Amino acid sequence: MTDASSILSQRYISLIENAGPDPYDYNPRMSHPHLIWMCQQIIDRQHSWPKDKIGRWLGFVQGVLAAQHLINVEEERNLSRPLFHAEYKEQGEPLPTSPAPIWQEFGERLRNERLSAGKTVREVGEEIGVSFSVIARIERGECAQPTPRVVAALESWLSPTDQPAPQQADPVRDAARLLRSQGFAVLEPAFEAMDVEINEHNSSDGVLDAALRALAGEG
Repeated sequence: MTDASSILSQRYISLIENAGPDPYDYNPRMSHPHLIWMCQQIIDRQHSWPKDKIGRWLGFVQGVLAAQHLINVEEERNLSRPLFHAEYKEQGEPLPTSPAPIWQEFGERLRNERLSAGKTVREVGEEIGVSFSVIARIERGECAQPTPRVVAALESWLSPTDQPAPQQADPVRDAARLLRSQGFAVLEPAFEAMDVEINEHNSSDGVLDAALRALAGEG
């Protein structure tokens, strides 16, 4: 059976072992020996670790190697995609939805900035209050459309000199604005207290209806 993560991990071990001087030897988390150890852990624990953990570790290794110009992001994507697609097919799993190119670029920019800052996805997540698994999925290009709140949090962390993230509708903000225009003294945080379910699939109308029901005591 195809195990894409193990195949790629073995490939990265070979690349590292044949690479030149280690530019990150001063950083224990990003040094060549640590990357090799991470790859070996992925290989040894492929059947016991959750897929999202393996994905996070593999993504970190890929990011450091890309920063060192040992791999090319586009070439690596073209190499790894058939491997993962074959694994999905063998396991009877649906292929993941491909995100729009603009979000792939945002994920790559986020990963490059994070690595430059010497941060892990967990550290960034703790700083901005976003799940590290969500950040890892965005960096790997596996998130078809991050929610507005997640994008805003990530943008607040990124350097202000960077290009802004793509703009998209925020149903919570739009619904709150509409309620206020109709005389309701309601702020966006109040929506959370109403137990209104918010995600990228909600429209402003749907959020507004739920909010009105909650205000009327029907929710």
